[in-house]
Amino acid sequence: MTKAPAALLAALVALAGCGGPEADTSAPVITFSSASGQAFFSTSSAVGASNRGCPGGLSAAYSAFPPGANFVHVRDGGATAQLQVTFADPAGIQRAFLQIPTGTLRSPATNKTVPIATAAGVSQVYEYNFFGSADAPQTAHRVTIDLTHGDGNRVFNVFAIDLADNQTETINVLVGEASNLCG
Repeated sequence: MTKAPAALLAALVALAGCGGPEADTSAPVITFSSASGQAFFSTSSAVGASNRGCPGGLSAAYSAFPPGANFVHVRDGGATAQLQVTFADPAGIQRAFLQIPTGTLRSPATNKTVPIATAAGVSQVYEYNFFGSADAPQTAHRVTIDLTHGDGNRVFNVFAIDLADNQTETINVLVGEASNLCG
């Protein structure tokens, strides 16, 4: 075999690989919404709830949260509200994870708590993990959290990993009564 046909064969093999699907490099998308569509509003349009913010911005008490962070607030009124967290990725969800200090993880139901250090000391928080399978990939997974009137808490350590091992950044969400959170 001469060098020219070997080089041609190598070029053809390289070109054949160019037409294939591109590697998945996008992290999953996490959105927050309300079961009713009206119980929550957000200070960030990136969250997925309605885009109404606090009229005077966040009060000084929450200035520790970085600008542009994903916040969701419960409006005044009503005894309960349901916050839905949706994890989505076209390749499939490998892991969905969240922790919430108070509230009830309604769907899927869980009563597992873990100790977490807080400013007031160690507290028990609800922890939820979903693990997907490559054999039967789920492109979306939803968690519903029941909150009662006056529940004020921080949803933290919310992240997702897709089946291509792309991971989101950890999202911190503050949940509470608008009258307490808005300045």
